[in-house]
Amino acid sequence: MNYLIINGSPRKKITYSVIKQAISNFDGNFEEIHLAKEKIPMCNGCYKCIMEGEEYCPHYDIINPIMDKIRKCDGIIIGSPVYSMNVTALLKNFFDTDLLLQNLQGKRLQDIIDEKGIEYFNDAEEK
Repeated sequence: MNYLIINGSPRKKITYSVIKQAISNFDGNFEEIHLAKEKIPMCNGCYKCIMEGEEYCPHYDIINPIMDKIRKCDGIIIGSPVYSMNVTALLKNFFDTDLLLQNLQGKRLQDIIDEKGIEYFNDAEEK
């Protein structure tokens, strides 16, 4: 199986190490996308992707290469630390693109939400 890892963390530290540990339980090929490097613009709510088709999204040229990888993979592994009781803004912004939902049908999904960063930060404050 071919898996796509979507790292919603702005860094390659704790969440990334949790993802790496988790994929050791999977057999297959892995490709990684680090959303911090992708520079995905905010959705402007124009609904062109819904009303006219995904190729009419004003951000299509930026988002489509990621969607191509999603279309071609068998499974997706999504990782994010917890920021303010939610996923990171990077991952939320990515989820807000309607193109994502249109391309998830029939995919195996595994989410990895990491709260270790909060414990790590609290331990550092106490020292």
